[in-house]
Amino acid sequence: MNKKSKVFINSIKWIRRRLEQTIISRFLKFFLLILVLSSWIILLKSNFSGISQYLLNVQFRIPYILASWITIMSVYLFVGTTSWWYILLGFGEPITWINASKVQLASNLGKYIPGYFWQYFARAWMLKKNSISLKISGFAIVYELFITLWIGICLALIFVKREYLPGFFPYITVQPFSIILGAILLVIPMLVMFITPVFFVRFGLEEKKLRYFVFSYGLITLGWFLMSFALWLQGAAFENISMNAYGMYIFTNSSAFVLGILVVIVPNGLGVREGVIALILGGFRSMPFGIIIATLSRLLISASEIITGVLVNVIYDSFANNYFFKKIFNKE
Repeated sequence: MNKKSKVFINSIKWIRRRLEQTIISRFLKFFLLILVLSSWIILLKSNFSGISQYLLNVQFRIPYILASWITIMSVYLFVGTTSWWYILLGFGEPITWINASKVQLASNLGKYIPGYFWQYFARAWMLKKNSISLKISGFAIVYELFITLWIGICLALIFVKREYLPGFFPYITVQPFSIILGAILLVIPMLVMFITPVFFVRFGLEEKKLRYFVFSYGLITLGWFLMSFALWLQGAAFENISMNAYGMYIFTNSSAFVLGILVVIVPNGLGVREGVIALILGGFRSMPFGIIIATLSRLLISASEIITGVLVNVIYDSFANNYFFKKIFNKE
């Protein structure tokens, strides 16, 4: 067998191995996706009669639901977009707030197709159209994702209580150790930004740009609290829940979103996030209550992401040449 024949055969073998790996990987992802969604559907079906009875007897308050939706919309339109804008400014990219908002809100639609990967892929592609290199966009995306997960985990640690955990967890005393650990982890990034600016200068970042990272960290933290408040409003729409229970909703929201993000194969954490909310709130109140709040939360968040993703592009395209619009929004 000559050299060319060996190269050809080896190439065929390599292609075959890659195809087999891809098929197995896709099959496993599809299987896990079906497993997650099936589990959620089974949970809904097994509690359908209880949910129906609960809805017939409850007097829900629409103003609370509207307030929750307005809170979620404000997080997406202002808090999330501004924190993303500050991150880009921190990496030295002179992008306007409206362009950063377009990129962030429009890319949110991508995670409904195969998962979070396509959201960030779309974001990098749109940043490229704004003359931002893939290297910088990659750094910005990884930074935002890491900080979002970091803060969510810290808040879950701070606000967790034994009674919030499902019954199948072993008995553990989580406080006050978890509060101390979560608080320390929450302030560590801020201390790093203030105490070790030399670290950032090594990566080509100016010291004066550090304030943008501090602002973005604070805004992302605020976003977590606001989204938890929106979840509390949804619960208060169905039952009389005092603000003393707000900590439970912070823990529930943080745990649900973090796990939803980590299960990357599921589009926008579909089924995972709802399952976590239903288990925690269902164990603390009733399962029909937990399932209803989980479903309502998904509907409000999805509606907010779709509306804001379309709205910001329509508004920008309609008023892009307006003098006052450019003076207000096209500032770097």
